Amino acid sequence: MTINSAPLTVSVHGGWRYYGGANPTFTNTIAGLVNGDTVTVTDETTAVPTSPVGTYPVTATVSGAKAVNYAIYVADSTLGVHPVVLHIAAKNEAVTYGQTPAAPTAYNLLGFVNGETASVVSGVPALSTTVTSRTPVGVYQIGVNVGMLTAANYIFTTWASGMGNVQVYKAHLKVTANDLSMHQGGLVPSLTYTLNGFLNGDTAANAMTGAPQLTTTVSSSSRPGRYWIIVGAGTLASNNYVFDRVNGILTVQP
Repeated sequence: MTINSAPLTVSVHGGWRYYGGANPTFTNTIAGLVNGDTVTVTDETTAVPTSPVGTYPVTATVSGAKAVNYAIYVADSTLGVHPVVLHIAAKNEAVTYGQTPAAPTAYNLLGFVNGETASVVSGVPALSTTVTSRTPVGVYQIGVNVGMLTAANYIFTTWASGMGNVQVYKAHLKVTANDLSMHQGGLVPSLTYTLNGFLNGDTAANAMTGAPQLTTTVSSSSRPGRYWIIVGAGTLASNNYVFDRVNGILTVQP
């Protein structure tokens, strides 16, 4: 009597993963075992973490003492390797009120795998800002677009928390006490000051409030000499300017 091999079918279940990741654990379905037999199924693929994006066959080998009693058919499957997402993060920029900022160009790419760097990427993203020389002091978001970025094993996305900002800082406005003179025994003149450094057509009337506090130790009885006129902050305030205070000189003549 001839005993023929029993048919045994192993159906491999495929899967997917991202480029640079570990292969998933494959599963399979075995049909045709008889008499309580068991066999060992080892799934195999040529894909490794550095394998490029694409589709790879997944097959299996069957082993075990009872395997010789079966005519084995393996139904192969596939492993899909998907591209990894790289996040585009614009770098923060800064400019002083009144200056025209350069177009933003600095950025980082986050999410590389397999030890790769930006050297595997070609093209640049499109970065933009609405900041001009007239933009008030504040923080303004840099717009980020994928632009011309391409890479073999990556796709690109903008990242809300990585948009980047342009910080507009206050410009410097000089508050200088005017130099004055008087004669000993005379009246102390009114202390005055000059403002220098306004930008964008700003004036004291529309770009600031308050006034500095000007003080001196000179009195009518002060001896001849040169005395400081001290410029204090007073009530000075401005949204777009910081104040640099420069003291003046009051000269008492004989």
